[in-house]
Amino acid sequence: MPRRTWSGVFGIMAMLGCLLSHPSGAEEPAELVVIVHPSSPVRALSANDLRAVFTRVLRDWPDRTPVTAINLAPSVPERVVFDRVVLGMDPDDVAQFWIDQMIRGDSPPPRQLSSAAAIVDLVSRTPGAIGYIPDSKLKPRVKVVARIRRSQVVMP
Repeated sequence: MPRRTWSGVFGIMAMLGCLLSHPSGAEEPAELVVIVHPSSPVRALSANDLRAVFTRVLRDWPDRTPVTAINLAPSVPERVVFDRVVLGMDPDDVAQFWIDQMIRGDSPPPRQLSSAAAIVDLVSRTPGAIGYIPDSKLKPRVKVVARIRRSQVVMP
């Protein structure tokens, strides 16, 4: 296996370790918001749309801008909620999904950032970017395209 592929597999294995160390009893945040760059032509996204974006099935927005999906780090409770509601996967399933993708030579997982502030900053500066944050961290520099409320994806 080429060196670059092995480093990707080791990165996924490290992510798996983080996911396995996360306590499963974390409380669900009141609400998450899915945000995009303000210039995005997207106004609303369904659960199926979000699943396609965050599994890297959907790679371009309707205006042909490349999608840049951004996840919170695996150890952040909001990430666990997002993956459960949007992807229908627990942390172990998510880690296994990305390991399988890397082994097949498919797309790597979305970029991961450790804080909502970092996601807001990157999304606000990157056309095509999409991420999710707690509603309490929302800033006017980004556009909301979906909400996750009571374990459901709802339109903004």
